[in-house]
Amino acid sequence: MNREAAPRPTLGRSLLRLEDPSLLTGRGEFVGDIGFPHQLHMHVVRSPYAHAVLLRVDVAAARAAQGVAAVWTAADIADLPPIDFRDPAAEALRPYRQPILARDRLRYVGEPVGWCSRPIPIWPRMPPSWFRSRRTR
Repeated sequence: MNREAAPRPTLGRSLLRLEDPSLLTGRGEFVGDIGFPHQLHMHVVRSPYAHAVLLRVDVAAARAAQGVAAVWTAADIADLPPIDFRDPAAEALRPYRQPILARDRLRYVGEPVGWCSRPIPIWPRMPPSWFRSRRTR
């Protein structure tokens, strides 16, 4: 008969957190601390409206902004498929998949409308003139 100790249950008891010492002493590393030469930082422009019609996306001001390396909207990535469901049995829901960036309608507050990249991680507030929308009932 094997008399090895059975693993102790973890539910209901404190566990030693391995990451605490470095975080509590200021030596923790985060993704935001990593930098590479020629690295770009992305800013996502999100919709302030839910259930709205997207009238236009005007990115001329964003493309003209100092240091902006790239700007994308749904028109720029039209050949990419919508976001797929994780459940392969959801075939009936295929027509309702969400595009990566909003195309013609805004479904929820915070839906991505566009994004731009530049080498500086700090972004000023993106002007609302980037896109115009109209709320629908």
